[in-house]
Amino acid sequence: MDFPVQRWRDAVKIRHSIRTYNQQPLVGNIKERLLKFIAQANTEANGVRAEFIDDGGSKVIQSIIASYGFIQGVRSYIAFIVDKNDRHCYEKIGYLGEMCILEATSLGLASCWIGGTFKPKLVEDQLSIGFSEKVVAITPVGYSSNKKSIIEKLMKKIAGSHQRKPLEELCPDYNQQWPIWIKDAVCLARLAPSAVNRQPWRFIVSEDAKEIKITLDKLSDIESKRLDCGIAMLHIEIAALINNIQGGWNYLNKPDIAVYVKK
Repeated sequence: MDFPVQRWRDAVKIRHSIRTYNQQPLVGNIKERLLKFIAQANTEANGVRAEFIDDGGSKVIQSIIASYGFIQGVRSYIAFIVDKNDRHCYEKIGYLGEMCILEATSLGLASCWIGGTFKPKLVEDQLSIGFSEKVVAITPVGYSSNKKSIIEKLMKKIAGSHQRKPLEELCPDYNQQWPIWIKDAVCLARLAPSAVNRQPWRFIVSEDAKEIKITLDKLSDIESKRLDCGIAMLHIEIAALINNIQGGWNYLNKPDIAVYVKK
């Protein structure tokens, strides 16, 4: 599918996690546009999918444990589902999920990546789930409340959500002579959200500056980190396309994640 890369790049720069919503349903044709986008994205996804659920505020959101911060005022959310038989499913769902979140952001909606702190069974009860499928993450989608709760302010302070590691740490061989598309790609990937802002990715650029590889940091290889890297993959591709660089992803074996290869 064609990416609305300018809109999504702008969305990357303004999106941040919102935990307090105003309980209002999606207005006008916003819901229709979001559903249409999700359906199209799902047709091109492989081994993963996203599902929009509008239930007026269910126990799914209310069940999120307090360590993540209370999520308030939510009427609808998107569930992110993987096929457990696909060994790259977590990278793929991070990529697909971030597509949905950036599109929602560009439509004026708030969101918040949530993984591991909700009860998947409650989500699965609202969906048709295949035998090998699993819900691994969700995001509320709605309108931000103008008033942030005390808990939300505290969570943002603890997570340091706007702090990012320096490029020299994320790109051990960072070179000011890299082509513009490479520098833009790693800078946009640096802004990708990750669980507790851990930024588990490292970017390795080939000597001919035609490839960007994402690999995990030296810490343990866990599934949620691979999902984080899938988010960064989309950011890299957005920046490449903005610079008129066509390419594609090749998935790799652990601890490497994938490599973006310029055509």
